[in-house]
Amino acid sequence: MYRASRIRFHIITFILILFLVNFNVYIFLDAADKLQIQLLSATAESTEVEVAQFDSMSQELNAAEQLTAEQLSNPADHQSGILMEAETGSDSGINLEFGASVDEIIVNDLHDSMSEIMEENVKHSSEPQLSMGTYRVCKGDSLYWIAKRYDTTIHRLKELNNLTTEIIHADQVLIVPADTLKEYPVGVSLTDKEVKWIAQMIHAEARGEPYIGQVAVGAVIINRLKSRKFPNTVYEVLFQENAFQPIRNGTFFTTASDQAYRAALEALNGNDPTNGALYFFNPKISNNKFMHTRTTSITIGQHRFAY
Repeated sequence: MYRASRIRFHIITFILILFLVNFNVYIFLDAADKLQIQLLSATAESTEVEVAQFDSMSQELNAAEQLTAEQLSNPADHQSGILMEAETGSDSGINLEFGASVDEIIVNDLHDSMSEIMEENVKHSSEPQLSMGTYRVCKGDSLYWIAKRYDTTIHRLKELNNLTTEIIHADQVLIVPADTLKEYPVGVSLTDKEVKWIAQMIHAEARGEPYIGQVAVGAVIINRLKSRKFPNTVYEVLFQENAFQPIRNGTFFTTASDQAYRAALEALNGNDPTNGALYFFNPKISNNKFMHTRTTSITIGQHRFAY
């Protein structure tokens, strides 16, 4: 009886031990499974992070390559972009200090710079680039007539030559605008104003004469202009005392006809029907003994041309 009880006790004890062992094994295996699941989850999360980091790095690399390409094609835009990106973090501080955002400051600076460049270009493009020449003052000259010749003003002449008064003297060299000067085939350089004066004298002296006679009057004026016996400016030749009657009677100041202009230009182009004459007069009405003693070159119409 006692032995049977002892055997049952050992059997029950063995069963309990076996149960405990199996239970512990189950707990161990369950824990192992959970640990494996956690490890797998952690690995997956780590992999996702690495993939995300890789994607981010790839995007940054692509952006860097694109930025480099843009920088090579347009360095100015690249620098502007870097400046705007670098300043974004302190935008609020700049806004408080300057009362404007970084974007506004940059845009305004760029606008101001472009405005200055455009204004400078407009300024240079609108300013006339005048060439200058020199004029040697002759006896009897005045700033008024020099200004008339070069189609400018007395004030401009004084400004160019730092003159404080209108007093000038013979042989004084003045700076004058030379843009209106034109060289003609006959060998003289004249302004449009001087050509106009020659045409006015032709019109006043020979408006009733044939066209070739008008050209001849223009040739005499030019021959005097080139001769050492006479002054070397159109004004002085025309306004020389007692040289031309239209100056005395005022008909010189009338408007020249188109024909007179054509005659003046033809004479300036070298057509001289007088063969170098320095004088002309109407022998029927002139009592000037000096004129009648001159050697005749040719007679055209009512005018006799002489040396």
